[in-house]
Amino acid sequence: MVKITEHAKTRCQQRGIKSVLLPIILEFGKKKRLPGGATGYLLRKKDKNLLVNECKRIIQILNHSTGVQIVKSPDGLILTIYRKR
Repeated sequence: MVKITEHAKTRCQQRGIKSVLLPIILEFGKKKRLPGGATGYLLRKKDKNLLVNECKRIIQILNHSTGVQIVKSPDGLILTIYRKR
């Protein structure tokens, strides 16, 4: 979850920007130093196109992943992976 001020929430609502976009822009956007020590993040067209292509690749992988099961130990170590049929 992204920490966001009430001001930023209001601006998202006013400008029709979905909150689901915020972590995506923070992760994939171009970083820029701003006055006062702040950092800006801009999702450029080329950033968006790269992300769209990656999502398409993930969708192709997901289409072939039904039934995959992961078994983890209590401490979080992956023990095995298999296809459950």
